[in-house]
Order: sequence, then structure tokens, then C-alpha cells
Amino acid sequence: MNILERLPGIEKDVLLSGHTTFKIGGPAKYFFVAENREDVVNAVTAARESGLSLFILGGGSNLLVSDRGFGGLVIRPQISSLKFQDNTIIAGAGVSLSKLVTESVNNNLTGFEWAAGIPGTVGGAVVVNAGAYGRSMSDSVKTVIAVSANDGSCKEYENSDCGFVYRGSRFGGGGEIIVEIVLNLEKGNKEQILQKIKGIILERGGKNPPQPSAGSVFKNYRLKDSDPLIEQFPDWAEKIRSGKIAAGYLIEQCGLKGKQIGGAKIPEEHANFIVNLGGARAEDVVALIRLCQDGVKKRYNIVLEEEVRYLGF
Repeated sequence: MNILERLPGIEKDVLLSGHTTFKIGGPAKYFFVAENREDVVNAVTAARESGLSLFILGGGSNLLVSDRGFGGLVIRPQISSLKFQDNTIIAGAGVSLSKLVTESVNNNLTGFEWAAGIPGTVGGAVVVNAGAYGRSMSDSVKTVIAVSANDGSCKEYENSDCGFVYRGSRFGGGGEIIVEIVLNLEKGNKEQILQKIKGIILERGGKNPPQPSAGSVFKNYRLKDSDPLIEQFPDWAEKIRSGKIAAGYLIEQCGLKGKQIGGAKIPEEHANFIVNLGGARAEDVVALIRLCQDGVKKRYNIVLEEEVRYLGF
């Protein structure tokens, strides 16, 4: 029995460009939407028995898919359950961040305003420990339920077991598939929460380019204790935020804003973005990424680490 027979609802040769915010990428050999935990377990089992590689696709942000695509099975969890119990939120991995922000406001809960205007799903945000304005997913996660990509077994992880680091977690390696997240927020004043969200959206609207992108391409540079670069570049002092220097600032200082290769461009609005002007290929984006890394390495001797993930390279 082949995987098409084992897994009802599976699709073949699905273009991933239609499932990423970059609007770039070739086809997945197999593509499956999982609507509940049982679907995820069945997909993992079918992939294992068929000898296929797995990739878990959230909302499609922070992802660059190769022009060749992916020769395995892409599972897209669209587990959309969402429950509120006092200060606690129980969310399926497929719940969008925008919906979670909206429903948190409706329940007078504060602590998630930073996610306003960010694309993607709650599950994907946990994987990369998404964050902004000094906050991140790790601040609110209580527990995570994940399915093993090896044998389909389920396990619950406490926050301390999730391996959260700056823009990462234990779930980034693909060995575990998040299906449910329990979050703890705090009660707040609805009007104050709405005002904070409004300010964040206005600020993002002024900085984020309108064209398709993956979001921030690079992680911000974390300063070391007594970092000699601070003395070498005194103008950094006013740019430090939470012990980090923005990658976009470093790229801008290298004169790379506006650079374009093929259909991909580093936009004038924000140097830590690469946008698809229409018809951009993955290879165009990769070339711009290398250009940024080479420029920052030459000027500052800093190796910029990608925040964007790669598939099919």
C-alpha cells in the first residue's frame, strides 16, 4: 500500500509557493493538512512506513523553499481549537497569531500584544520562540504537547523542558511536531491593551515592506560582555536593545539597502527584510543573504545568523 492509499486526503506535487509568505518555492512531493492530533500521528506513521522525509509547515513565514521543492511529505497542522480558562489559553498549533491576539483582547488578557501584525501560527511561533519588543513566546508558554516524528507517540513538555533560546527551541529540529500549546497571560485593562496593540501595528506599518517576504531574515547580534565592538563603534550605544544590536542596522551601515538580485530586493523600509518583487527565485534570495553576511563580516567581523529556515536545499 503506497502513501496515497494509507493517508486519505493527501495531495501530490503541491506548489509550496502558495503556502509561504515569501510566495517562493517549488512543489512538495506530498502535502497533507492535519486537522487534529490523530491526523498528525497517522501522517507520521505513513511517512515512516513509506520511507519519506518529513517537514512541518506552520503559517509559512520565516521559511525559504528551494526552487526544486521538497521530495518528502509536508504536514501542515491546522489544529484550530482555542479555549480560554481564566488566565489560561489552550491553543491548537494551527491557530493564527492574529486570532490569538484578537481573542486575548476579547478576554481582557495582556502579555501577547507584541504579536500584533506578525504572520504565522502559534505552533510555528513556539518552534522559533518568536518575539518582539522585549517579549517572546517563552514568556507565556506553560506546556507544549508534541508528537514524535519517529514513532508517533505524544509527550507533554513543561516550559523548562522546551529548550527555549533566542529565536529557537527544542522543536526546531523536526523531531517533534507541536499539536497543542497552553499559555498563561495576565488580566489587564481592555482599552489599555487595545492602545498598545494600535501603537505596535502603526510602528510595524511604517517599517515593514508591503511586498511578500519571510519576515526578519537574520537574528539580531547579541553583544558579548565587554564587547570590544562597542568601543570601536561608539554610535552603537544608542542602538542597543535588550543586549542586542539590530541586524537591520548592521546591514544598513554596509550600504546594502535597495540592493536587488533578480526579483528579490533588500527594501528601503527595513534592511533585515528581503522582499519578492514578483517572480523572485529562491536562488535570488540566497544570493542577497550571502551578500549581507559577507558585508557585515567584512565591516564588523560579525557572522549574521539566519532567522529564516530553509527547505529543499
